[in-house]
Amino acid sequence: MVTSHSTNRQHLQEFQRRVKDTQRSILTLHENRASAPRVVSARVKLIDRILRDAWSLFVPEDSESSPLCLVAVGGYGRGELNPHSDIDIMLLMSELSRKSSEDLGKPFIRFLWDIGLEVGHSMRTVREALRLARDDITIMTNLLESRYCCGNKTLYHSLEYELSITKIWPVRKFYEYKLAEQYLRHQKYSDTAFNLEPNIKESPGGLRDIHMIVWVATRYFGVLSLHNLVDHGFIDEDEYRTLIRGRNHLWKIRNSLHFMLQRREDRLLLPHQLQLAKTPDTAPEYAHGAVAKFMKHHFRTIKELHHVNTMLLQHFDENILARPKAKVKPINRNFHAINGFVELSKPELIRHNPEILLDSFRVLQTHPELKGIRASTNRLIRSNVHLINRSNKNSEPIVSRILEIFTDGTRLPDVLERMHQTGLLGNIIPDFGKIVGQMQYDLVHIYTVDAHSLIVVRNLHEQSQPEYKSKFPLVYSVMKRIVKPERLYIAGLFHDIAKGQGGDHSELGERKSYAFCKRIGMSEYDAHFVAWLVRNHLLLSFTSQREDMNDAQVVTRLVTKIGDQEHLDNLYVLTVADIRGTSPTIWNEWKGKMLEHAYIACARALLMDSPSSENIDVRINEICSDAQSIIGTRKHHQEASVRFWEKLPKEYFLCYDATTIAWHAESIRATGATDLPLVCSREHPSLTVVQSFIVAPASEELFAVIAGAFDHFNINVVEARIHPLNTGLTAFCFVVL
Repeated sequence: MVTSHSTNRQHLQEFQRRVKDTQRSILTLHENRASAPRVVSARVKLIDRILRDAWSLFVPEDSESSPLCLVAVGGYGRGELNPHSDIDIMLLMSELSRKSSEDLGKPFIRFLWDIGLEVGHSMRTVREALRLARDDITIMTNLLESRYCCGNKTLYHSLEYELSITKIWPVRKFYEYKLAEQYLRHQKYSDTAFNLEPNIKESPGGLRDIHMIVWVATRYFGVLSLHNLVDHGFIDEDEYRTLIRGRNHLWKIRNSLHFMLQRREDRLLLPHQLQLAKTPDTAPEYAHGAVAKFMKHHFRTIKELHHVNTMLLQHFDENILARPKAKVKPINRNFHAINGFVELSKPELIRHNPEILLDSFRVLQTHPELKGIRASTNRLIRSNVHLINRSNKNSEPIVSRILEIFTDGTRLPDVLERMHQTGLLGNIIPDFGKIVGQMQYDLVHIYTVDAHSLIVVRNLHEQSQPEYKSKFPLVYSVMKRIVKPERLYIAGLFHDIAKGQGGDHSELGERKSYAFCKRIGMSEYDAHFVAWLVRNHLLLSFTSQREDMNDAQVVTRLVTKIGDQEHLDNLYVLTVADIRGTSPTIWNEWKGKMLEHAYIACARALLMDSPSSENIDVRINEICSDAQSIIGTRKHHQEASVRFWEKLPKEYFLCYDATTIAWHAESIRATGATDLPLVCSREHPSLTVVQSFIVAPASEELFAVIAGAFDHFNINVVEARIHPLNTGLTAFCFVVL
């Protein structure tokens, strides 16, 4: 035990050196390309030694008579310590010697911090630990992973025994709470593993998904080792290898992040991706390709982990926590339902009839009352996807079922997502398999190409649902007119399928989508229709956001490319779904209004062939009449607005709605000649944008000056227009988010 100031100082310096040596030794291991598990376990062993040696300085050597026990909890208890992970410990105190326990424990904890160890610590009696565990599932989880280090073993065994009694968090209750916890965690990361900058610990498919399997199984089987779960029949060898490969991959990244940043970090940010992907031999011009390759492997790994997590938890619920009487309901000769989940009746049939793999999903589509596919059948699909291969993928039984899935459309987003999770989707559509994990390094997409494509299909499906009517009435009404939604769904799945393959992805995607449609037996017209949508999926968004849809020439050029109302309808709803699928934050009311304006302008032009001067005059009169009613009935106000409007060209009235035109007129009416320039802004009453209206003497430089000022203050300008008045003044109109 520490007995004097000089001795204490000597020990402090010695242990500080040992802590630094520990970090240096595991860094050397990492730099010498030791495996991630070796680096992780090396740190655990070295920290164990430091803690035990430090413990002997403060606590009596006779462990059985000691009033304290040192327990590793959390990740440290599991035996998992990355280079800068917290070291979580608990000091178990004797009920009878609380004061002496605290007198020994507090200096020990201070010493650990003084020597440079970041410890998360608690001091509790067994009774306190159990009470807190009952009230807090996080504490219960930490204690389940506890590991004896040194001190009074009797205290530790007492806690271990009490925790094993299932009155504290019975297995089903523990499972349900942890499942809810995982759901909230996944929702925090948009319920996808495929974000541009994933969190390797908390995102779906991250380390926490592996921990979740261990926690739930530990509560039931009482084991902490993944391989012990194979012995118990909870996971098979293939699933075990998937989990270990995935865990080692994530550990390797986490180790690298910790060493690179010299702190704890779990976010795989873009600059970090570049550092981890490149090697000393990577030339600058190949850095982007190295990152794409590195991240593609990462996303494919976490996709597998996320699927195994979902499947095993479902298996745990269905087979281990199953209630005594399962409700079995026959569906057809190959399938039945158990408690609302589809199960294959005779698994051996798959080997000679691989189309049965697809039948699992058709059953789900045709029986909307079913909740999903049973874990055992999911496992079977996952391990047999290879049975659909080059030799039979074009066979009639398989292609007919693929077409049926798209044509039916019922629950299509869920069905495609489930097929994707098992690997079946990429197997039956090899071009889709190539984009799994493919990142899109641009300013808008935050998901991988495969994830984005599935989100677009989901958006298309949602846009036809009644609950969507109040949100976007025009999109809903157009969607309800679509004659063959399957063409839209296939276009949504294929619109970015050629990304990352060189060349124009729209042109390449056009050819790939046409070939797929012909393969599954679609008519020549429908195949060309889908291919046209894929080729032109950016046409409407690009034109509406970059060109003036009030310009008759722009509308005519766009309508010439579109051709007819059927193509316009399909392109419009696909464009909305595509933009909404790039990021949760990219869609806004202004973009919706711009697309709506473009759609209406094209629809009107298709109806009228070309807008005549007479039709334009009628439209202007309607807008001015609506604006006058907004301005009010005061005669001098109305006369002032007419005088202002007479100074403007016709194009002005086709650019704005009646409320904006009325606001402009009222603003200029209230401004005298000596008060110019006029500068005013307002929030648009129905759109989430701010409009700025400026009237000043004509100047060639003023527009650039104003636009530069917006840019200087990081203000996002989405529309800018100049309207010369015939009085030597100029009106500048800006719309900003």
